[in-house]
Amino acid sequence: MKYKIILDSMSNLVQGDKLADDVDLDVVPLTLRLNDVDYVDDGHNDLSEIIPMVLKDKKLESSTSCPSPHAFLDCMKGADKYIIITLSQRVSGSYNSACLAKTMAEDPSSVFVLDSMSDCGVIELIARKAIDLIHEGKSFEEICDTIEKYREEVNILFIVDCYDTLIRKGRVNKLVASIASILKIKPLGIAKGGEIRIQEKVRTLEGTVKRLIVNIEKFCADTKDKVCIISHTLNPEKANMVKDMIQEKYQFKEIIIRDNSLVNSYY
Repeated sequence: MKYKIILDSMSNLVQGDKLADDVDLDVVPLTLRLNDVDYVDDGHNDLSEIIPMVLKDKKLESSTSCPSPHAFLDCMKGADKYIIITLSQRVSGSYNSACLAKTMAEDPSSVFVLDSMSDCGVIELIARKAIDLIHEGKSFEEICDTIEKYREEVNILFIVDCYDTLIRKGRVNKLVASIASILKIKPLGIAKGGEIRIQEKVRTLEGTVKRLIVNIEKFCADTKDKVCIISHTLNPEKANMVKDMIQEKYQFKEIIIRDNSLVNSYY
């Protein structure tokens, strides 16, 4: 049985990346539009130019768009079974596009679409779980059922230094965001049920990083044999610092550092 896993670019993976030699991986990009220019989120954009432009130009017209159903459909080649994992449908139409693509497939029963109900590393972790189950020889039905349940076990903690884009695009509660801006706090956020929530309110960025480390054990009491993914936007030094702090306190099997995709960085 040949499997292929299909993700959208909010996973922070790009076309050509591999999670296993024997399981194909395709990544379908979202798109960021700035004024009249479209930037395909394919990992080939210069974030060091684009992100400062977004932050500085308050009059910049910007929007994001999800992949089309045909973009997902085009990836449904070369395998017997397809597992598609997308960004939370609460914040994007990527999941709906993938579902529509499934109905257009030659054999819809060979396609499973899962809403990650999250973003970034959570999407990759679910994909890695699917690959583990494939290697264990589980049936397609068992794999689909297990990763749907596994979705509830993985979590994402995050720190955002600037809430401007999240506020404008309605991705975070305006009251919470305005309080954060007025009081100059740096909240520790969490994605639960496909929505962004505030886990803790901290005064300084350094304090929030420390609370992020402490909160890991609240959501993952046993870190042995588990993978931790750190995603960052143009901040490799801080990402490596966080990695060192996590390694000192926990026993993850592996800690991976990923650059945020263009659209993740935009938000």
